[in-house]
Amino acid sequence: MSAKNADDVVKLNLRLPKALHRKLHQAAKANNVSLNTEIINQLEGRSWHGPIPDQVKNIIQATATATAERMVIVPAGASTKRQP
Repeated sequence: MSAKNADDVVKLNLRLPKALHRKLHQAAKANNVSLNTEIINQLEGRSWHGPIPDQVKNIIQATATATAERMVIVPAGASTKRQP
């Protein structure tokens, strides 16, 4: 949490379904943060801090593959101008 002092925070009592509480607790444990920090991170859109989710890994891999396929190796000193 990034509050600078006690005046920057609001205490909130919250009722959650047990299943949601369990998911948040598991996420907090996996991300090695408190339940409070996990809830704040998720509300602020920072939902993962630990291992990169498989879906994100797949996007990164696909982007890297597509980039590598389009790369052209140019020997040192050679012109980088394309032939017409």
